[in-house]
Amino acid sequence: FGIGNAGNININARENILFQGNGLFFNDINQATTISSSIGSQAIGNAGNIKLTTATLSVNDGVFIGSNSLGFGNAGNITINASDTANLNNSNISTRIFFGEGGKGGDIQIKTGTFNLINGSILSTDVSGSGNAGNIFIEARDNVNINSSTSASGIQTNLLTGGIGKGGDINITTGSLSVRNFAYISATTDGQGDAGNIIIN
Repeated sequence: FGIGNAGNININARENILFQGNGLFFNDINQATTISSSIGSQAIGNAGNIKLTTATLSVNDGVFIGSNSLGFGNAGNITINASDTANLNNSNISTRIFFGEGGKGGDIQIKTGTFNLINGSILSTDVSGSGNAGNIFIEARDNVNINSSTSASGIQTNLLTGGIGKGGDINITTGSLSVRNFAYISATTDGQGDAGNIIIN
């Protein structure tokens, strides 16, 4: 909250990482299960990186994982290496530049066998201040599945209203991609600058 950098978060688990929420993130983030490294309003410095390494990652029921900048500096990167499966169920992973000047949004990188983004989950990089949004890279050896039967699930990079800079790119490399029901992949701009690109291999 002052001058200096926030720390990094590194979690290594040989078999499984489970983050279990209580469903409250979308109502009140202060009561939610969160994993975050951020710089606060008016702070000067960079947010830390978050790195999760495991075989199976499960993120359920209103968990928030984020690295954000509300001050003057860069958001951190979020890196997930799950050799078998990464499941995001009704949860949110994001990097964001809020109100600061000249910062850069962090990248989100996911490398796994199968990636499931389901039941209202969002993967996003956003800018509502001044700076460029981070990029999203997904490399799934077997499948990427984006699906929801209720609220929408999606992958998005946004230059939001009032933002000045550039939206991030979305790059997906996989054996099979499925986007079904209330699901989307989106790169948009409502601010001053270009939206990012969407590349699917």
